[in-house]
Amino acid sequence: MSSKITQCFALAVMLIPAQGFSQAMMVFGGGEKAQECYMNVEIAARNLPGLSMNLLEPCDYTLEYTNLDLRDRAATFANRGIVHAALKDYEAAMSDYDTAIAIRPSAPEFYLNRGNSFFMIRDYESALDDYEVSLELGIKQLHFLH
Repeated sequence: MSSKITQCFALAVMLIPAQGFSQAMMVFGGGEKAQECYMNVEIAARNLPGLSMNLLEPCDYTLEYTNLDLRDRAATFANRGIVHAALKDYEAAMSDYDTAIAIRPSAPEFYLNRGNSFFMIRDYESALDDYEVSLELGIKQLHFLH
């Protein structure tokens, strides 16, 4: 683990708010429900009062009934994971991130998002491991990591 990452992480533990630091993935296929799932991630990321399980419905529908290519399927799992995390269901979030990673292991955003869930349950070692992988895979938007 690099010392720069460790220093940034130590600062993040003290300063980062509880939510709002995950990265949604644009879905190009899957129709209206897939796009609604993506938009619900934006709502969930704001962590407004009154978030509900209803935000998951378009993601669930898309995964169950829509023929997605592998990229979009992985992105939809990751997006649903972000909604689960906003609802503080970190176990479900990590399960979705694990599935997304199994489909597309080279996507750094999936590791970042899973790392954020590890962070929220205070498994800092696992969070750091996932943040390191996201860096190694070339995550472009470093502000999500920092």
